[in-house]
Amino acid sequence: MRLWQWLALALGLAATVPLLLVGGSIALLSRSSLEEQAIAVQRSTVGGVAGAADLWLNEVTERLRLTGEVIDFDSLDDRARLGALRLIYRQLEEVDIVGLYDAEGSSILPEVYLSEAEAQGQRLPADSEDLLRFRSKLPLAEARKTGLAIGRPYLVERKHTMCVAMAAHLPGQLDAVIGVELILTPLQEIVANVPHAEVGVAFIVDRERRVLAHADGALFGTDRPRIDAYLESDTPVVADDGTEWVGTTARLRGIDWVAVVERPRGVALAEANRLLLRIAGILAFALLVAVAMGLGLGRKIGRPVVQISESAASLASGDLSTRAEARGPGEIQDLATAFNAMASALEVSQEEIEAFNRELQDRVDERTEELKVAQAQLLQSRKLAAVGELGAGVAHELNNPLTGILGMAQLMLAKRGAEDPERKFLERIEKDAKRCRDVTMNLLRFSEQGERESRVEFDLREAVESAVSLRRSTMEEAGITLEVDAGDQPLLAEGNLGQIQEAVLALLSNARQAVGEAGRISVTAHREGDFGVIAVIDDGVGIPEANLSRVFEPFFSTKSDWRSPGLGLSVTHQTLQSHGGRITIESTEGEGTEVRLRLPLRAAGRGES
Repeated sequence: MRLWQWLALALGLAATVPLLLVGGSIALLSRSSLEEQAIAVQRSTVGGVAGAADLWLNEVTERLRLTGEVIDFDSLDDRARLGALRLIYRQLEEVDIVGLYDAEGSSILPEVYLSEAEAQGQRLPADSEDLLRFRSKLPLAEARKTGLAIGRPYLVERKHTMCVAMAAHLPGQLDAVIGVELILTPLQEIVANVPHAEVGVAFIVDRERRVLAHADGALFGTDRPRIDAYLESDTPVVADDGTEWVGTTARLRGIDWVAVVERPRGVALAEANRLLLRIAGILAFALLVAVAMGLGLGRKIGRPVVQISESAASLASGDLSTRAEARGPGEIQDLATAFNAMASALEVSQEEIEAFNRELQDRVDERTEELKVAQAQLLQSRKLAAVGELGAGVAHELNNPLTGILGMAQLMLAKRGAEDPERKFLERIEKDAKRCRDVTMNLLRFSEQGERESRVEFDLREAVESAVSLRRSTMEEAGITLEVDAGDQPLLAEGNLGQIQEAVLALLSNARQAVGEAGRISVTAHREGDFGVIAVIDDGVGIPEANLSRVFEPFFSTKSDWRSPGLGLSVTHQTLQSHGGRITIESTEGEGTEVRLRLPLRAAGRGES
């Protein structure tokens, strides 16, 4: 073999072998890193799916258990019990059949459900076949042992959905069991929100690895045996058609169900495969350049070649910043230039890989944070809805006897003289009955905040002035300084003036209790852009920072007075939401509190200067 051939071969090997080692090592490491990143994304996503499913199941089971505890079936007749079952049916939107069963599993009352003719909204109708299947799936024996039990899921083909029977035991003389058929459609909505192209397909299976929720409804009730392989490790699983699948799982806490996210391994590693092809192209280009330059070399070899060889060795060791010095004959300078271009390309490729990894991690963090926020909002809205429904039922039941007690007390007071020794007891009865009536009215008002009421145009200043006029005398008697500044420009909004007045009264009442004696309260009304703002500021005891996140929860109160039901800020919060506004609180413990009601102004009101 001639010298130029040896030189071409040696130069080609010296240029490509180190690059092949470095590029191959980088490609393999990047492929492994990308695969780990993909699995990490799937783990985060499947954990979110399992958490959302746990939250929904816990919500439904807790509401069923609380309803069974609140309603005293022992003291009700059959007609009232049937009414209670209908109440449960209305409150639990996720069920389409509710029944009451004795110790032998026989129905005590007719089940509550919708017929085909009555079907409406998201409720699914039921027929006799559905009732027979539901009764056969009820876990009655387990419910009597554990108090509440969930049966084996089953597919209702006519409704094209998966259902599960739940049972809650009612201890007492009746010794009955409440049974409901739970529709698993909300689980379908949870898995449908997972981005398939970026993360994979999400679904949920039961203990027998049958699909309960999937983006493809045709797979409901089908078996997924490869889930067991996912539970053992994160290694790829080969399907019957030869496709490799990468999947991650998360068990639900309250039940033996499993959330799964999977996708083909080739899809997960598509970016890594593209990187391999890019590096292979770079190596091929480098080889061609090295051989072409070696053909022109014959006799002029020396230190420039040694220097380039040393640079190649440094590059092979992992130092991608290495560059060759272009000196010597023109061919050697060209070789040095090509070598430097190849090293730059490898360095750029490595930077692109690192940037992609950082971007992928940022997207994982962003999606995780969005899921946490969504879960918190869902939990808060369902807590408020459950408390509102329960409060409305309790208030309606208490109003009639309270009205009778108050009326009888007032009639007896009218017949008693001022010196009658029993008059003070009757006055105490009247006072306490009115206090109970106020509590029930607050409960009704809280539960009815979402109902549509007549909306008219009104001036926010009028709500402030009317509320202040009702409280001014009592505050002045207590030595409290009340400052009011409603401005001289109208603040026209649309809504219910009475509700906004009640909201301001509630804030004044809270401020009155916070400042104690000889305090200072300031009330202002002004415009900020397209919104009108009512601010109530006091110099009272303030709210501890730990309690600021809970002040809008129903029945939560930091006041020592037991007569305060803790509904004022909850009702005010609901009122502002129904008017398209919002309420904010800033407080420093020991210094005071500022509460701001922010409501949108009408177009005419916004146009005024």
